[in-house]
This record gives sequence, C-alpha cells and structure tokens, in this order.
Amino acid sequence: MVNLYSNAQEYVTGAPNKVIFGAAGSEYGVRGARFSRDESRVLTWSYDGTARLWDVTKPEPILTFTHQNYVNGAEFSQDESRVLTWSDDGTVRSWELAGTDS
Repeated sequence: MVNLYSNAQEYVTGAPNKVIFGAAGSEYGVRGARFSRDESRVLTWSYDGTARLWDVTKPEPILTFTHQNYVNGAEFSQDESRVLTWSDDGTVRSWELAGTDS
C-alpha cells in the first residue's frame, strides 16, 4: 500500500520515476492508495469525502465513491469485484465494480 499524507500535488508512482496520475479532482489531498493485484487500477481515498477508482492509463477516475466526511480507507474485495470504503461519517460502504473493466 502507498500512503500519501501531503497536499494534492502528491503523485502515486508505479515504477521508479514514473508518474501514473496526480490527485486530480481532490483539492484536499490523497490520504492513501492501493493497487489492484494486476496493477492496472488504483483505488485512492481522500479528505474530500471521496474514494476514486483509476485506470492507470487514463487521467480521469473510472468511478467516484462519495461519503459525507473524510474517507479513512478503501479496500478491494478478494476477487476485486467490490470496493469497501469507511469514513468519518460513521459508515462503511460496499460498492459493486461490475462493468468497470480497464
């Protein structure tokens, strides 16, 4: 897991010196990120109340998952068909990823 704790200028890198994407759309910074098993997608979570699913080859997120407060974490299910997110809003949510193949 890659954890980022600074501002929205931070980047997730998949290889030495390779920028995959910036923290696009999140003015509050990325709190953390996790690669899918095949490293084709990245799941990020943020202080802006969102978690986002990214295709590492595209500049915009595939999906955005919204909470009412900071998202504290996100995790792929074992078969990567769902995403679990948890937030300071007191909720844990499960999201279907059907139809989001990279």
